[in-house]
Amino acid sequence: MELGFATKKLRQICQQEASARKMLGDEAAAGLRRRLADLEAVDAITELPWLPITYGYDGEASIEFHSGYSLNVVAIRGAPRMVENLETDWTTVDRIKLVDIIKP
Repeated sequence: MELGFATKKLRQICQQEASARKMLGDEAAAGLRRRLADLEAVDAITELPWLPITYGYDGEASIEFHSGYSLNVVAIRGAPRMVENLETDWTTVDRIKLVDIIKP
């Protein structure tokens, strides 16, 4: 899966370990690295059924990466709407944009 970033600061936190550790602490930064590696290793988010993911409407999802910490993401490519219930078909999403990190 391809990952995009809503801001330069978010990209820096996700791609630079020192920035992540400064903002999140050592344990949460390690959890973030593991979760990003999980996402990059699959073709669709639905290939990770063990992850604590909350799906919202309009192509939004929240993915927990450490106790109380989550990544808010949106589907940005490969997300046709399902006609019956108007929810995103996450099996077809191959690119997401990370829009925020939620901390406790």
